[in-house]
Amino acid sequence: MAIKAGESPGAPPALFERLEQGLYKRNAPVVITQAELNRYLTNHLQANDVGPLAEYLKMAHFDIQCLDKGFDVRYAWRAQNGHLAAATMHFEVRREANQFLIEPVSGSYGRLPVPRGVMAPLLPALKSLAAAIKPELDLAFQMNQLKFEPGRIVLDPRVEAGR
Repeated sequence: MAIKAGESPGAPPALFERLEQGLYKRNAPVVITQAELNRYLTNHLQANDVGPLAEYLKMAHFDIQCLDKGFDVRYAWRAQNGHLAAATMHFEVRREANQFLIEPVSGSYGRLPVPRGVMAPLLPALKSLAAAIKPELDLAFQMNQLKFEPGRIVLDPRVEAGR
């Protein structure tokens, strides 16, 4: 499965524009709710079924759930026999020096928790998702503070006090 940016003619979407404005003005944090983020991803990305199992599996849904200090990426796909399956991968976000690090921590297939190494089959889909939203990620990583909270992301371009 590959995810790529959809063709959206016209003006840039409001979410992208808000990130650009926040970075340009540098006077207030930009708050993105989980609902806004998932609506943006749904409207501006498209999943393509590729690879050796493409004829047997069809992408049904994916979304991001914002948590304290990280996020979950959830995928659901439908097998040829109609069976719905899901996988979730949990990531933690932290800052070291001037760089944000996004680290896969754990995951689950359905309700079965598994260590991050077992989630390796999801890596191609995750890499294509990151490539599809690279412009948005580049803008977000230019912010001085990136904080995940339950249900939202707070991106603050202002310099932290004491720096």
